Amino acid sequence: MIGSRAAKQTIYIKQGSDFAAQFQLKDAAGAVVSLSGSSFAGQIRKTKQSVTPAASFTFQIVSDTVTYSLSKTTSSAMTAGESETDDASKYVYDIEWTKPSGVVERIQEGALILSREVTR
Repeated sequence: MIGSRAAKQTIYIKQGSDFAAQFQLKDAAGAVVSLSGSSFAGQIRKTKQSVTPAASFTFQIVSDTVTYSLSKTTSSAMTAGESETDDASKYVYDIEWTKPSGVVERIQEGALILSREVTR
C-alpha cells in the first residue's frame, strides 16, 4: 500500500540464479493504482554509503503489476560470503517509483541476502 514510509522487506537471492518478484501498488482503500506513464528504478549496494551499485533491477509493468528481476549473469557477478550471516553476503537495496507527474517516491527498501553458489 502506498504510504508515507517505504515498505521494508528482506530479499533472498541465490547467486547464479535468475530472480524475479512482483508487486502491485494499492491506495488507502485497497484499489490497485494505475501505473500508466510510471517508471521504476532500483539498485543494490553493499552499504547505503557505497558509491557504486553492485547491481540494478530490471523492471517490467504489465496490467499494473510490476515485475522486478536480476539475471543469473548479474547475480553470479555479485560477491557472496560462505553463509547468509557472512557480511560478504549482505547488501541493501531500494525501489523508487517515478509517477507520471515526475514525482519520485521510494516504495520499498531493505536488506538483500545473497546465497553463495556452489555449482559453477
